[in-house]
Amino acid sequence: MYLYRNLNDFWYMEGFISSPMAMDGGQFGASLTLNYAGTRLAVGEVTGGVGGNGAVHIFEPINGQWRVKHSASPTTFDLTGTAGFGHALDFTADGDLLAVGAPGADTVLLYQIDTALQAAGTFTRTGTANTNRFGESLAMSADGHRLLVGAPEYTEGNMVMAGKAFLYEQTNVVWQLIRTIAASDAASHRRYGRRVDVSGDGAVSLVSAHKRPLVTGGTITDGVGAVDVYVDGDIGWTLRTTLETTAPVLDLEFGTSLVLSGNGRVAAVGSIKGNNALGDIHIYSL
Repeated sequence: MYLYRNLNDFWYMEGFISSPMAMDGGQFGASLTLNYAGTRLAVGEVTGGVGGNGAVHIFEPINGQWRVKHSASPTTFDLTGTAGFGHALDFTADGDLLAVGAPGADTVLLYQIDTALQAAGTFTRTGTANTNRFGESLAMSADGHRLLVGAPEYTEGNMVMAGKAFLYEQTNVVWQLIRTIAASDAASHRRYGRRVDVSGDGAVSLVSAHKRPLVTGGTITDGVGAVDVYVDGDIGWTLRTTLETTAPVLDLEFGTSLVLSGNGRVAAVGSIKGNNALGDIHIYSL
């Protein structure tokens, strides 16, 4: 993995880092997140670690060299090589709190980072399927008081892999589920929540619906995709708008990637099959 720094409008390579575990096939670099100041980096190694269930490594610059400060690889997963710990990562702005998704175990873990790495919370969510991929995507507010988690294969009854997202809030050190987000047109195999993001203040959130069909003039085009925008207002969490492509085609999967600016006013949405399968990005002002 390569690290770059901007100096006087010029980007130069500052360092190269590799897994401290040096495991073949560990998938070091499968996910990563930086704190706001760029002084702390977390890297996922989703098939490394204990039992191949994944690991996360935290690096910091020391005397001009990026070095590993902490590593985590939980031993509590009753799985072998499928937990995917480290699949999704997000820091708070100061980098003192890290959220880690382990979707194969339907689990998200929080770690407080100081002189040592300390467990700070565990979230789980199960439906009626063996795995719901809870933790495949996640995002935290800048202050770490809100956490949004996607579970794109969440199954409930005969709604197989319809998907949901779950919003948690911390009040007086206690985390509570404050909103379960389901698509208004929920249906099997839509995988709602494959990607999520929140604004810095936690008041705006994006949830992808990358398998959603588009209906225009009575014609249904499957798998076009969309992204729902939710806001926290005077009447609670509401669906503000839905972002859609202007060039729909079959199985476009608009929403396979997304990101929201810190102020919640700009969103970028990716489609790996857009632009004649070359891929494209759409940018929106909210």
